[in-house]
Amino acid sequence: MNNDPHSNFPLPTGAPMTPPTDMTPHQMMQQMMQMQQMQQMQQMQQMQQQGPRKTDNRGRGTAVLLALFLGGLGAHKFYLGENGMGILYLLFCWTFIPAIVAFLEALVYLSQSEAAFDKKYNYG
Repeated sequence: MNNDPHSNFPLPTGAPMTPPTDMTPHQMMQQMMQMQQMQQMQQMQQMQQQGPRKTDNRGRGTAVLLALFLGGLGAHKFYLGENGMGILYLLFCWTFIPAIVAFLEALVYLSQSEAAFDKKYNYG
């Protein structure tokens, strides 16, 4: 137990009360930095082993339906994170050109495999 009456946290049995005296403060800092670097490297290796992580959960079917029914307003573009194109569709919706383009895009989304769609729209 900790002998310090001002401490609220007991130390485990056998834990040193003071840092080892055979190391200088500079050496202790170097050791701490090396430990942090090792932890960061281990985390990076784990992330690389896991492969790319899915950042969003945008569905191909939802994109197709939005393109078919609300594509003239650019709803599918907003859904897929292409906000600039969505605004462009909104600005020109009165010409019906965005509706025609959205219909063609719905066909493209339907023809894409799920993996290709995920690669383009769901991975950072």
